[in-house]
Amino acid sequence: MYNLGVIGLGERISGVLSNLEKTGRCRLSCVADPRFEEVKKEQLLKGRDISEVRFYASAEEMFEHEKPDGILIGTRCSLHTKYAEMVIKKGFPLYLEKPVCTTREDLAKLEALMRDYPDECKRVTVSFPLRFTLHATKVKELIAEGKIGEIAHIQAWCNVPYAIGYYHKWYRDDKETGGLFLQKATHDVDYIMDILGEEPETVCAMTSKKVFKGEHEAGLLCRNCPEKDTCIDFTGDHGTDYRKNDNCVFAVDTGNEDSGSAVIMFKNGVHAAYSQDFISKKSAGKRGARFIGHLGTIEFDWERNYITYHDHYGERHVIDTTKNPGGHFGGDEMLAYDFLLALEGKETKCTLASGVRSAKLCLCLRESAMEKRFIEY
Repeated sequence: MYNLGVIGLGERISGVLSNLEKTGRCRLSCVADPRFEEVKKEQLLKGRDISEVRFYASAEEMFEHEKPDGILIGTRCSLHTKYAEMVIKKGFPLYLEKPVCTTREDLAKLEALMRDYPDECKRVTVSFPLRFTLHATKVKELIAEGKIGEIAHIQAWCNVPYAIGYYHKWYRDDKETGGLFLQKATHDVDYIMDILGEEPETVCAMTSKKVFKGEHEAGLLCRNCPEKDTCIDFTGDHGTDYRKNDNCVFAVDTGNEDSGSAVIMFKNGVHAAYSQDFISKKSAGKRGARFIGHLGTIEFDWERNYITYHDHYGERHVIDTTKNPGGHFGGDEMLAYDFLLALEGKETKCTLASGVRSAKLCLCLRESAMEKRFIEY
């Protein structure tokens, strides 16, 4: 049985822990979180006997008293690099939430870690569940079999139907998130690069903020807003209890763009056109891609339970991919097994290098949008 430690226990890491515990090989032994007294009272540890879990106010304090078999980092995004550096240098297998960094300075620290601690960095699982889903793995398999010939062009999209949380909740602070390319596109560019098997060369991008902006006062909460009875984006209308996370989405301090587009040129001459928006709702949500080759086209969308293969010189084929249960279309469960490889001392399929590659590309996209120019990867 592997004993696991957590640095920063939030909803996401609570779900990851559940998947690891379902394997029957892992249990939570210690938690470092400055909010640990509140964490004990919240639903994040529901169903667990917390009398067997030790709580600490800081990671430094936890490491003075504990030596778990592996560590999970679920802090806010701006702290991911700081704690990843600490854990890797101590030699612990690591589960690291995305994005692995939010700044160029932190990216450089992670690149230095890969140079100086190459073996330890291979015992890291970065949280990229989409690459492990049945949709992505089947598409990768079909392309490897030559079904569409050589890939010539890629079109990808992410229309986020739950995006209101990026403006009501703490995610609205783009100083914490690094912007929405790093928050959302980091998944998409990872699975695209994994399927394509190629590094980027040049990128260009643009963003816009057309909806979630306004002149309401900074710090205004939905519950206190005089327009809450008529506002269609009042938190109470979404069936979600955001508790304290009900900031006004039409205030001057919302942060974050609400749409973004990118063109990525890869070293082999293939280019990908990608777009994401945070305005869509309900059935308008879509996430997937088209991989286009001379012999055929393969397209898929995670919201639909099939892949379509268009043979350019033959028939159209529909491949069933009945949606896997669980988070991220079944990818979260597969991530748990990837982290088991790290705990066994083996190299994972989604090492720190994957996280660094994705974060670097997303940082390039952000810089391109801000500076209105092409950026070399």
